[in-house]
Amino acid sequence: MMFLLNVFNFPLFMHCLDSLLLPLLSGAVGALIGTFGGVYFSYKRQEKSKEKSRKMALKAISIFKKYSKKDGTYDNAEQDFNVSMSLGEKRTILVALHKLGIPIIVQPDSRFSLASTCFDKIRIDQDELDAIASQIEGGLCDHLFFIDPESYFNENIRIRTLRSLAIRWTNEVLDKSQYNVANDTVYYPNDWFVHFSWGEKLALGVFKQRVSINEYFNDDGKANHSKIVQLVEEIERGVWDNCLCWDFESYQSVQSTYSLNSQLSSMLQANILSNNPIKVGNSITQEASEKTQ
Repeated sequence: MMFLLNVFNFPLFMHCLDSLLLPLLSGAVGALIGTFGGVYFSYKRQEKSKEKSRKMALKAISIFKKYSKKDGTYDNAEQDFNVSMSLGEKRTILVALHKLGIPIIVQPDSRFSLASTCFDKIRIDQDELDAIASQIEGGLCDHLFFIDPESYFNENIRIRTLRSLAIRWTNEVLDKSQYNVANDTVYYPNDWFVHFSWGEKLALGVFKQRVSINEYFNDDGKANHSKIVQLVEEIERGVWDNCLCWDFESYQSVQSTYSLNSQLSSMLQANILSNNPIKVGNSITQEASEKTQ
């Protein structure tokens, strides 16, 4: 035991301990403080940013509330909203407002404009605005702030334009057309094509072919208004999107191929029947009859 104590140099051990352990401990403590400190300050910055965004959204809600007292509609508050809210504020909150129920609209024939935000003609409900404000204050829509409104509102702009075009053609042309029962033909108004551009007529090619049938007309040849209304509702729901997105030349190619296949099939079948006529009942085919003679 005495030999071990003599061999073991305690002061040297403590010196090594101080020179190795203390730097490691101080480094670990510094890393922990830096990590937790960074997380804390980052959290505080995020909370401050969220609080500012909530105030922007509540500012917008307060604009709409002014018009709710007069039984106004959202489009009445349109000018006040665009003047009172800066572009930066609108860029931050518009997507959140739309998802919370504020009827922001994009005109089918134009792209979304941040400077002149448009609203639908819907009556403003005070209770609905109070519920939206409560959700904003509670932080339930914080994840919706800072979503780029241009990308969000301009998404699927092509299909919205095509739907609007189809609805316009249905109301202005199909609803005023006549159906001839004798030759199974739909006659459109004489000057309908004047009100549509060449691009619009190409875009409507397949849709026009598919809906120009007796299904949408009465027995007297006049358009059935209730079915026209139903057709418009179907267009709005996206039921006819496949026809609207189908290129007219591709559609014609498919129809031509189908017609050609049907004709070839009929010719082959007729040829087979003419060479090998089949008798019905208890009789046998002509070929079998000839073999027995």
